[in-house]
Amino acid sequence: MPAEIVYLRDFTDGYKMAQIEPETEEEEREKRETAHFQRQYPSDILDEAIIDAVKNIYPQAGGFNSLLVTNMDYRKLLGIQMHSKHEEAEIRIIPDFENLPLEVIARMGRIKGLRFRLDIYIQPSPESHLYDNEGFELRLPMNNWIDTLNRYTEVLKTMHRVKDLV
Repeated sequence: MPAEIVYLRDFTDGYKMAQIEPETEEEEREKRETAHFQRQYPSDILDEAIIDAVKNIYPQAGGFNSLLVTNMDYRKLLGIQMHSKHEEAEIRIIPDFENLPLEVIARMGRIKGLRFRLDIYIQPSPESHLYDNEGFELRLPMNNWIDTLNRYTEVLKTMHRVKDLV
């Protein structure tokens, strides 16, 4: 069942379109049709975390990027919103305690994780209820957890929910 997770990101010096040429016929076709191909779009730990968290529950899920900069793009988004069921998903990025002894975990106290919400637009179908109040987890290694948390916190500042901007 098709569903789209929609969020906006700010372009920054480290998060911008790549200036590369198509390497395959498919990339050539995509560039002719849409002016860009997928490898040109920016991607960082936040984009990868969202896809990885979703794939924990839906292994066959894929992802793609598209721009939202013109009136036509805006109309496409409005069409998605008008013809789809809207749900929110919570993404949780938490440390992986799987290989730690219980004694160590017991002495650690509270470890802060990261939570943020995204909008999901689901094409109507009998299975649409599967996405109700969906939540996705991504477990990352415990080593250097504070650095990991800080990196995600920083890139989250460049993400915006569509409903807050449109």
